[in-house]
Amino acid sequence: MDQEKRKPDMAATPDIAYIEWDDACADAGWEITEKTDIHHVATVGFIVAEDKKAITIAVCWAGPESNSRIHIPKGWIKKMKRFKLDKLLGRKKPSKPKAQKQKEENSNNGLGTKSLRNLPFPGPM
Repeated sequence: MDQEKRKPDMAATPDIAYIEWDDACADAGWEITEKTDIHHVATVGFIVAEDKKAITIAVCWAGPESNSRIHIPKGWIKKMKRFKLDKLLGRKKPSKPKAQKQKEENSNNGLGTKSLRNLPFPGPM
């Protein structure tokens, strides 16, 4: 496997989510149906996809790939909390370098020259 290709871009780490939701329950076989059954579930993981209808949580993430995903319909979600991984780990985002002022070139061997921009010149000759 090409190791260079598999390195995740940690600067683009997706948010982490804690989700409480009600899951469907299925069974098979001939039994007396006495009651309906759903399961209250808690899930924690990386938010790797989301739209208006559902959210996808992954246990493992190595951008842009993920593994052990679950797709949860938003209508089934009872409680959800999002977290920024950088904030949880106390990592600071790299700051953008500040623009430096350009120094005016001076080619007169140390003799200072004044800028002529602010001098009042007469109009066109």
